[in-house]
Amino acid sequence: MEGEKEQTVEPSPAASTAKEESATAQKELARMREEFNQQRARMKELYLAKENECKRHAAEATAARKELEEAKAQLRIMEYSREKDAEEQRNKVEDENRTLKQLVNETLDESSCMRESVQQLQDENGRLLEEIRQLKEELADSNQVSPSLAKTVQQAKKIILKLGAADSSSCDNLEESMRKVKKYVRMYCDDRISAKFECSTLFLFSFFL
Repeated sequence: MEGEKEQTVEPSPAASTAKEESATAQKELARMREEFNQQRARMKELYLAKENECKRHAAEATAARKELEEAKAQLRIMEYSREKDAEEQRNKVEDENRTLKQLVNETLDESSCMRESVQQLQDENGRLLEEIRQLKEELADSNQVSPSLAKTVQQAKKIILKLGAADSSSCDNLEESMRKVKKYVRMYCDDRISAKFECSTLFLFSFFL
């Protein structure tokens, strides 16, 4: 009985081989599991690194977009200010041009008026010079006939004295005397000289009265 029992417990070579293969498989499985865990940890680490990098890039992109929007806003403000300044400058230049044109037109008008005034003054000056020339000629003529005029004045004095002796207070006699003096002057002078010196004769007549 005891011999049979010992004979049953004793393992066979096939069982030993299976056991060894199982142990080897367990070891291989443990090794593969450990490698897998290591690979997973490494992949997780890489994933987290990539995730952090993506977040960093996203934050940088957001900041860049924000800066771009701010730059665009500043550019729009600068463009608006530039257009406003340019418009103000254009308006200022247009106002200055209008003012200059107005001044030029006023200057041209004043110049035209001055030219007309100068022309009028020149015409007036010419007319006065012609009158002076004529007066000089008449004065020369009067100097030539002065002896006859002196004679006429002497005759007029005599007539005035005679008429005044008759009735110096009578207006009728005075008017009659004036008519006689005028007639006497015309008798001794031609028509042009008589007309020229008639006023002088009347003045002398009134003086002697």
